[in-house]
Amino acid sequence: MSNQVESFATMIRNNLPTSGGNIDVAAANVRINTQPILGEWTDEHDELLAKAVAVVRAEHQDIEILRVNSIIRQKPKWYNGPVAGDRHWPALKGYLNTIKNWPTATIDSIDDSSSEIVSLLDNPVQSQFSCRGLVVGYVQSGKTANMTAVIAKAVDAGYNIVVVLAGLTDKLRNQTQQRLEDDIVSLNPLLWHRLTQVDRKDDQNRIIKGEFRVPDHGHLMHNPNRVQLAVMKKNVAPLRKLREAIENTPAAELDRLKVLIIDDECDQASVNSASRELDMTRINERIREILSALPSVAYAGYTATPFANVLINPYAEASEDLDDLYPRDFITALPTPDGYFGTERLFGRVPDDANADSSGDELDMIRDVPDTDEALLKPASRK
Repeated sequence: MSNQVESFATMIRNNLPTSGGNIDVAAANVRINTQPILGEWTDEHDELLAKAVAVVRAEHQDIEILRVNSIIRQKPKWYNGPVAGDRHWPALKGYLNTIKNWPTATIDSIDDSSSEIVSLLDNPVQSQFSCRGLVVGYVQSGKTANMTAVIAKAVDAGYNIVVVLAGLTDKLRNQTQQRLEDDIVSLNPLLWHRLTQVDRKDDQNRIIKGEFRVPDHGHLMHNPNRVQLAVMKKNVAPLRKLREAIENTPAAELDRLKVLIIDDECDQASVNSASRELDMTRINERIREILSALPSVAYAGYTATPFANVLINPYAEASEDLDDLYPRDFITALPTPDGYFGTERLFGRVPDDANADSSGDELDMIRDVPDTDEALLKPASRK
């Protein structure tokens, strides 16, 4: 491939997010933007551009998201997996392979499942969108690795602000901030703008001095691909500051923000647990206000215990103008990692036939205690 064809192909890829994913529209935009630079547009330029279109079109033909692990609300297909020109996922994949020395099969599994999840989000090229989803994984089974891959691919696809709600304590928030900095930010430091940092409690109370800005504004204007990252403690005060920052953002700026909110351990504190339906817990209320204030936002909750989330009333009268966190767009399950040691390994699988014996795969660790020996299990005294 000639350098000119590759140059045209790169420009077409960069134009896809603002061209509705339409390759022909992106190519037309490339011609419009390039012609003043080249001066005279010749038949040779048309031929080179056509070859570049063929290259980009070939990249988009052979990948299909099967959504084998998901329950979804039907929506137009828009994401078919990583493409040439992506920056964040290729860097993360190389880091997992060469620095962390993860097995190829593990990386491939993360690649497949994260592509499926990104395909379930809304297309950031839309002028406005609102998406709610739930990602279910096993306890200590790599949810954070999948979350990191989803962030990398979503950013490659056009999301320009990532907000991670990371636990109720400073320690958990710092751990998540450090993990994202190590696995994503440090691999392309010039492409990120950190709104929060490790061990900086005050960061969350002064998100960009009280307002958001699009990534190419002000000191970011020299790198329009720069993405903003905020890792927030899931407490009332930081969430209130985040809401105020959104409210203080000019409408023209707000319309250009394509926000991905990741709610880590979303069963904890996020779900409305107020005793009466017309009440809301304060953290739940803050999150719902944030989602309501953003014109373009995708919310994805991660948890190993999804029961509270899937039992949210999707038609709650209390919602009024606020949208609750019911995962109306998708629920997806992460695959079980190879060698995973969990409850099924300990206790076996419940058979489909209630009258049948258990699967027989469980460990030999259960002992029946006869009624006559129950007293032996009780301590002789409180001490």
